[in-house]
Amino acid sequence: MNSMTSKLHFDFLWSRTIPLGGKGNDTINENGLQHYVKFVNDLLAAGITLSNDNIVTLGSPHSILGYNTGLFAPGCYRDRSKSVGLDSSRDPWIVGHNLLVAHGVAVKIYREEFKTIGGGGEIGITLNDPIYFCEHPDSILRQLGNPLPAWTEEDRALVQSSNDSYCMNHYCVHFIKNKAGESDPDDFHGDIETLMEGRNESEVRSEIQSEWLCPCPLGFRKLLKWLSDRYGRPKI
Repeated sequence: MNSMTSKLHFDFLWSRTIPLGGKGNDTINENGLQHYVKFVNDLLAAGITLSNDNIVTLGSPHSILGYNTGLFAPGCYRDRSKSVGLDSSRDPWIVGHNLLVAHGVAVKIYREEFKTIGGGGEIGITLNDPIYFCEHPDSILRQLGNPLPAWTEEDRALVQSSNDSYCMNHYCVHFIKNKAGESDPDDFHGDIETLMEGRNESEVRSEIQSEWLCPCPLGFRKLLKWLSDRYGRPKI
């Protein structure tokens, strides 16, 4: 492998090392942990290292898919017979809040214990309004209100400014319009409708072989401009 590359990216499979996600008496699977220890040591021995110095703690922190639609794990939200006591209109926001706090803890540990050792790498997360402002966006506050967890001072201290650059996943562009009437409590889009094409013929995106991935260069450009204005021209 070292004849082909000197750098590598890989994803850490948490279920290999913490099989039950830390629930109950769940313990670390030492065999799974040693798998990664050996894997990394073998890479280093071959002169292969990480692909860059930019660390994203949570690459796709999309709690909606797990705790609203149930498309991803834990998945019980898709089968209401298995979701007694769960609330898909509330739980995604609690999970999202906890993701931010977990990110803040990881950043604190990295900056205090590992940053100088690793050569000063940058760290961030792809979930941004609370990182820059330590508040949920106004649109979410207006739409949801009480379901949103309150920020404690300890949370704020961990989360605020816990990124060195703006991190973003961008897949496609949606067009939106105001939704008529009240939104369903489970509808994470709130008071808007998302559309796959615009009202003007010139805005219709090129069709590709995907149900949801459609290119829209102008939309991407507008997004970058909006992000730059909103967050004070951060490094992206």
